[in-house]
Parts: sequence; C-alpha cells; structure tokens
Amino acid sequence: MPSRTKVKNAAIAARSAALPSIPKELIDLFVSGPMSGEAVNAASVAFKKALIERAMGAELSHHLGYAAGEAKPDDASNHRNGTSGKTVLTDAGSLRSWKQRLYDVRERRIWPARDEKVLASWNGLMLRAMAEGARVFGSADYASAALRNGEFLWREMVRDGRVYRTHTRGETRIPGFLEDQASVALGFLALHQLTFDRTWFDRARELAGVCVAKFRDETTGDFYDTAADAEALVTRPRDITDNATPAGSSLAVELLLLMAELTGDVPSREQAFHVLDSAAEPMARYATMFGHLLGAADLAVNGGVEVALAGDPGAEDHRVLARAVAARYVPSLVLAGGQGAAVRGLALMDSREAVGGRATAYVCRHYACGVPTTDAAALDAQLDAPSSVTRNRAQD
Repeated sequence: MPSRTKVKNAAIAARSAALPSIPKELIDLFVSGPMSGEAVNAASVAFKKALIERAMGAELSHHLGYAAGEAKPDDASNHRNGTSGKTVLTDAGSLRSWKQRLYDVRERRIWPARDEKVLASWNGLMLRAMAEGARVFGSADYASAALRNGEFLWREMVRDGRVYRTHTRGETRIPGFLEDQASVALGFLALHQLTFDRTWFDRARELAGVCVAKFRDETTGDFYDTAADAEALVTRPRDITDNATPAGSSLAVELLLLMAELTGDVPSREQAFHVLDSAAEPMARYATMFGHLLGAADLAVNGGVEVALAGDPGAEDHRVLARAVAARYVPSLVLAGGQGAAVRGLALMDSREAVGGRATAYVCRHYACGVPTTDAAALDAQLDAPSSVTRNRAQD
C-alpha cells in the first residue's frame, strides 16, 4: 500500500501536469548564455507572467486588453475593464477566485519558516507608536492595543526592572540590550501621557534607573549596548548611529531628558548632555547617521514644550484639554496630568492646581509657565506659540 507522502506527491504531480506549460523558448532564454540587462528584465517579466497564467489556468489577455504573447500596443493603457485599477476583476472570475487559485498553487510548495520571537525593543517602539496614535486620534482600539501590549511587556519581559530580549512560546530569555531597556521605558512613558496613570510613570522611571545602573560606564559616562553584567567580549559594543531603528544610546538619551523634564532630576539631564557633547562633532559632520539623536539634541538645547494638565483625568473638562493638546503637533512635547498622589514627585506638576475646581492647563518652558487656562481654545493658542507664552508673574 503506497504511503501518504507518495499519494500526496502523486496528486500534486497530477495537478501540476494539468496546468498549462511554460513555453520552451522562454525557458531557453535563461539558459542560452549571457544576456543584457534589458533582456534579463524582459525575460523575467515574461516568465512571471507565464507562471501566473500557469497557476491560474488562464491567459492574462483577459484583463490586459491585448492577446497573450503580443507586444503592448502604443495606445494601450493599464486600464482594466474601463477602470485604471490594476485588478483581475474580469468576466472570467472575481479577484477572490483568482487569489484562491494562486494560493492553492502556492500551497503545494514548502512554506518558509517564520521567526516567532517577540523582541522587546521592537515592541517598545510599536507600543510608543500605538500609545501616541491613540492619544492623537482618540482611538479606543489603539488605546486598548497599547495597554494590552504594555501589560504584556511588564508581566512577561521585565524582571526586577530589567527588560529581557526575547519571548517565544511562553518563555522569556536573554537579558536585554540597551535598546530593549530604553525603548520599553519610552513606551511606558507614552502610556503615561495617554492615561495619566501613575503606574506607567513609575515603571518607566524604574527602567530608566536600570538603564543608568547597567548600561552606563561610570568612568567614561558613555552608554554601551550590553549591560555591565553581560558576557565579557573582546570589546564592549557601543553603536551610537541611528539606522532603520534608533540606536540604544539615542533612546537612552531621550529617555533621560524626558525624565529630567518631568521630575527636575539634574543628574539625568547631565548624563544625557554628556552623550550629546561627545557626539557633537560627528552629528555635525554626518547628520543623516544621527536622526534620532539629533531630535534628542533639540530637546536638550531648546527644552521641551511642557504641558501640565491639573485636575481629574477622568473628568470631561480634563479630557477636553487633553484633546486640545492632542489636536496639535508639538515637537518635544512633555505632557503630564492628574492630581494628588498621582503627580507626587513630578516637578512639572508642582504648584499646578486646578483653578476654581476646573481642569486647568499650564504651558511652560523650563518650568516657566504662561497664564493658566481652563479653556481649550486659549490652550490651543498658547501651544501655537509656546516659546512666547505670556509669563505668569504670580509664579516668579
């Protein structure tokens, strides 16, 4: 009795034999010797077309508007059945049916292996994007996804303030690198700006502390990609250039600057400035290699646009002010909100009280604030020119 594998292979062979064959002359083009670049391109296009026709069991002339194998007429366009969309919606079948045919053919081949690892650094970057998106667009779906991801990262990938690198099939492994530690901390800060839940700020501050304790060299003041207790290498890696994703050093600098803006912590600011000072010359000469670090440098030199929203974050008047902040793009925004114990230790919220029991906004630079307002329109006007806010002399 034949094995299941032989039966399956025989069935595949039978189905393949029933497909239209690829013209021999087309195959010969690829084995006939050297070809010019133009010839390779033309042959590749024709070969792909033939493969699709073979898979679908139909000629593409149904929706190209000219016969298969013929050169494209000069007056022909990419229109399909009177529309300009490059679809395969024809009398011969719907897009769904063609997709199913192609999928059935693809299914006969071995599927590529997939990397299922959850990486902390990438999740931290995505968490920050989702939290920012939820705040700016007022999306409950984005907010829910961001909060679920934040809870997952804290529950599964953080141990005693240390972010771990990977999580696969329920197992968390490998103490994280600097980019993991800093990106997750920044993601937690973004959740704090979204929810004003003190829990997320405390978690971010804990991770920031580990950033300094484990990844910063006390002698040089530089951040390294591997922790002090990581496996000893010939040389401890330290890449300060930003690529498709920001360098761990850039993320750490931004994290420390934001924490300094929120808490008034001088050592954090000085530690960030040291990294920026040491990278000043290469940043000036090779700016494209330091995209994220230059953004942090702007925050360091010019300071953040500090917005404090005093009051109950669950109240409608507080949400109105938060929406006014979200509606405007503000570079280097540092946002905090809440009242009572939820803002204790946040220097940005010191002496920022709700006026008359109503949610109140303060727009500040270096803790020097404009006139407090309970009106969303007035808040928007201050955000429009935060560097020229009217100073509140009562706070001097």
